Amino acid sequence: AYEVIKITCSMLSGKWKNDNYLAYYKRAMARAYLKHYVQSINDLDKGIEFAPNNKKGLGYNNRGILKININNVIDGCIDFKKATSLGYEIDESIYIKYCMWFDKHLIFQKIIFDYCSIKFSTKIIIYVEKLPDLNEIYI
Repeated sequence: AYEVIKITCSMLSGKWKNDNYLAYYKRAMARAYLKHYVQSINDLDKGIEFAPNNKKGLGYNNRGILKININNVIDGCIDFKKATSLGYEIDESIYIKYCMWFDKHLIFQKIIFDYCSIKFSTKIIIYVEKLPDLNEIYI
């Protein structure tokens, strides 16, 4: 892994300048192997920035896996969603294990938001005089 890091560092300053996203992706995976997750994520950030659109999905997928490894599950799932929106096929077992609840949460959150938007936009007021005695509740 250290050798890969050394090679990719020279690639970034040499003839690979036009494909430097690939060097960043490779160095990120080498750093991940060494459990240098923060440095690896930083490399993937740079790789995604330089990658052509048809190669960004791989970066988002790999960054999502790394974020999950450092217990940043929500951001990892967001990266998986971005990867799939770019046409990249993510590992379904990882998605089911870590992100299925996230989708359900987003759907639930949207339902609540839509419900509240309708209720507040029609100015339905909930009257509560004192707890625990509820006077009138209009829903």
